[in-house]
Amino acid sequence: MANKLIDSIKLEVRDAQPCRKAFDFTIPADAVKSEAAAVLSEFAGMVAVPGFRQGKAPAGIVKTKFAAELKEELHRRIMTTSYDLLLKDKTVDLLTCDIENEPEMAEGADFKFTLAGDIAPEFELGDYNSIKVETKLDEVTDKQLDERLDFFRKMYGAYAVADTPAEAEDMLKVSYVSDFKPAEDASASLKRQGEAKDTFVWLCEPESIPGCIKALTGATKGAECKFEAQYPADYRESELAGKKVNYTVTVEEIQRRKPLDDAELVEKARVKSIDEFKDMLRKSMIAEKEQKRRMEAVEAVWAALDKQVKAFELPPRVLAAEIQKELTTLAQSVRSAEEADKFKAELESKKAEAEKTARAALRKTFILRKIAQAEKIAVEQAEIEAQITVMSQQYGYPVKELRDMLEKNGQLDSLQLEILNGKVLEKLAEPSLK
Repeated sequence: MANKLIDSIKLEVRDAQPCRKAFDFTIPADAVKSEAAAVLSEFAGMVAVPGFRQGKAPAGIVKTKFAAELKEELHRRIMTTSYDLLLKDKTVDLLTCDIENEPEMAEGADFKFTLAGDIAPEFELGDYNSIKVETKLDEVTDKQLDERLDFFRKMYGAYAVADTPAEAEDMLKVSYVSDFKPAEDASASLKRQGEAKDTFVWLCEPESIPGCIKALTGATKGAECKFEAQYPADYRESELAGKKVNYTVTVEEIQRRKPLDDAELVEKARVKSIDEFKDMLRKSMIAEKEQKRRMEAVEAVWAALDKQVKAFELPPRVLAAEIQKELTTLAQSVRSAEEADKFKAELESKKAEAEKTARAALRKTFILRKIAQAEKIAVEQAEIEAQITVMSQQYGYPVKELRDMLEKNGQLDSLQLEILNGKVLEKLAEPSLK
């Protein structure tokens, strides 16, 4: 019946606004009647009616008793079949679809309704395959190799007590108090941020207490240092975000890494010789520089492509949704009532910022999407799973838990789009890397 129904549907397409079309559907009265009869026949064969064996009740009784259900199923079939017809039209690249008007279905009359949808913008890509950019692969110098070697000497080195004033990257054993008084039921980590005894502070980024590196550099054992810490607005503990806190720190001990010599480094790295370790480092650094060159090529290719493609209209509903998403992202940075008030006061400028970001993101998406279609570039499920695995290692979540989280937050589509865009740009950048 579905095939017979789809063949009877009449569809007219109208331009509603740039990147948006209206689809007027007409289902002739005889087609509606025929489909209604088919639905009734199927229902009559399945439902149970008191006084009759299942599937043996007269059609008239079934029609009266299940009038609402029959109408709902008929409506569902007509709408689904109409949407299938719309998707068969390869001249329309449909992105969103919603019903514009839906009158009641009257017996013996044609059923008419309108769907409206955003469609992909039309624009010329130009000869994107001819884009080439200049990239340079820097050599690994002996100085850079020595600096990387010194880094590992220090990183693997053990801390030892130092008698000289504190220096950058030292580890200090300290006790401190502050004028920040957390609530009684505050977390242990928040309480520790306000006061601690016999704890350790590293004089390197990221700072455990804002400003501690500058305040404690040059301090000696037994010194008492006072300073004001300015916590950033986006600090992880909302109770401290944007606040100024006065600290008094007593330095109990200064410890400093003792760099390893060649023999110690060889043993720690489990290699046969220092030359073997240097060779490993050089290869790793070459790979880093190649990756950096690849990233620079991708950025340069996109800049050239973006410049090459003329401005085009964006689908209105898709744009509105993207602006809302960007605005939500900006709002999520608000950590306090004070910041919330400031955000509200600057709402119009925040909306303008969100729109600018959204327009740039959608322009990039549609350009790369069109190239992906032309080049038959797609994302495989295995690629998505591989990326989720990498992300799970970065964020410390189990793979399944992270996948469920992405799916629940509707971010799997964004991840797939990110992978697709990356594949397209990698392909376009390849000629520039040869």
